[in-house]
Amino acid sequence: MTPPPNSEQSGISEALRKAVEATFSATAGSASETRERASELLDEAVRRGRGARDEVVRRGQEARDEVVRRGRDAREEVTKRGQEAREQVGGRVESELRSISERLAKLEAALRDRG
Repeated sequence: MTPPPNSEQSGISEALRKAVEATFSATAGSASETRERASELLDEAVRRGRGARDEVVRRGQEARDEVVRRGRDAREEVTKRGQEAREQVGGRVESELRSISERLAKLEAALRDRG
């Protein structure tokens, strides 16, 4: 059985309906603000993510450039040391060959003198 429109039950229902409507009306604006704030936060996260990506790329390029520079420096140093070693060995070989040639010449002279 439905209570008559003027009864106390009808007044409570109407008050509850108005309270729910007022609550929805009051929170509708904050829901919009919440969506807007969430959008702003997402935009900020995207901006920071891009900034972090750019920083990683920049640091990667710097590291690559540093590795290339160090490799070039190492190659030049190895080349320089190789040339120095070759010159030292070359000088020793020449000295040894001269010594051997002199000894050989003495041996040949001694053999000729005996012969």
